Amino acid sequence: MGPQVMVEARNLHGRTRGDRRRYRTESDGPAPSGKDRSLPTTAQASGIRVVGDSQALKLHVLDSIDEAQTIWRSFERRAVASPFQTYAWLSNWYANVGHPTGVSPVIVFGYDQSERLVLLMPLGLAQAKGPRTLAWLGDGLAGYNAPLVDPALLQSFSPQAVDAIWQRIIDHVGSVDILRLRRQPRMLGQFHNPFVHGARVSGAGGGRLLVLPSTWAEFAAEHIGEGRRTGADCGRYLRQRGRLTIGLSLPTQPRSRVVEKILAVARSQSGKQSRYNPLQQAGVGTFFKALALSESTGFLNVSAVNVDDEMIAGSIGYVHGNCYYLAVTSIEASDDGAAAERLLCEELIRSCIVQGIKSIDFLGATPAVPQWTGRPAPLYEAISGCSLKGQAVVGLKWAGRALGLSTSEHDAFGGGVRQTFKA
Repeated sequence: MGPQVMVEARNLHGRTRGDRRRYRTESDGPAPSGKDRSLPTTAQASGIRVVGDSQALKLHVLDSIDEAQTIWRSFERRAVASPFQTYAWLSNWYANVGHPTGVSPVIVFGYDQSERLVLLMPLGLAQAKGPRTLAWLGDGLAGYNAPLVDPALLQSFSPQAVDAIWQRIIDHVGSVDILRLRRQPRMLGQFHNPFVHGARVSGAGGGRLLVLPSTWAEFAAEHIGEGRRTGADCGRYLRQRGRLTIGLSLPTQPRSRVVEKILAVARSQSGKQSRYNPLQQAGVGTFFKALALSESTGFLNVSAVNVDDEMIAGSIGYVHGNCYYLAVTSIEASDDGAAAERLLCEELIRSCIVQGIKSIDFLGATPAVPQWTGRPAPLYEAISGCSLKGQAVVGLKWAGRALGLSTSEHDAFGGGVRQTFKA
């Protein structure tokens, strides 16, 4: 039996300073024992209450990312999530992409009966034009969309509880035309993702996961056999072209320049691709550069292979937990570029093994990946109309897909973004 859902959706901007403090601190300690346990004064003032002895999940809503920073950063250290749900990633996305395009944050906190935060849902309401759409914050650029969930809650979370949560959130927000939940992973850590309840497999695929051994020798013995072109072979080939340098985990200024080069490649591809390219979206350039220039983000990883100070291959990735997420790769469209990409890929793997990282998620697929990994993980989407207008829009969308007249707007981001450019 999953937890019952008692929802009190509130906007905290009208609260006093004492009430707001409740949402900026978090206690991970055990709940007091006994049925007559009284709630803290601040919790009572915030409207949180226990209903009988049942497992209750109380929801509260905040419409400011800045106000959520302290508790968000604290919760993400123990929650199950990907780097695309971290405060660093989504706050930068909102400042550079979401806010300029009219997205309003809807940050949902879920507390259990012991007043412990167990759920954080980063959502956004797009209302600048067209139907009012409620979606995961960062939708369109994130590799994965999901909530941040306490592992203990995932063990007992039921689809029925998730349905009740969505209904309460929609009722609170009001005037929502479409609920759009895209690029949702089937698994959250070791648990099935209850938020894919009722969703369908989308055309966009997830990454290819490579589980890393404890040593490079083990990896080489399994994946780099005789007769195959290795990273060492590629290195020798590139040294014949000029001075070879490999930069992994570049510091602030070099990684900013590599990011600019990768984005320049994306712009050069404009008009040459028939599918949607998420790197062309307004504000994406400033978003990536903001991450690159910020030392506080920690997880951003930018790498490059240069020959005579000219970048031949570069990549953008994120380190989160025990996994490295390779999100964007950019290579020169030549034999030199192919060699540099293979060399960079192997050096990244070697570096991850040395750092004790357990796996690599190849969101930005490279030619070497298929021989090392299985099929891309499936992703799920659920798009539903919440009003007559929304139902009409969604109905036309599905009809267009069924007739082959359209595809999902962001399906091209499945498997990451891999750009090629001319020397």
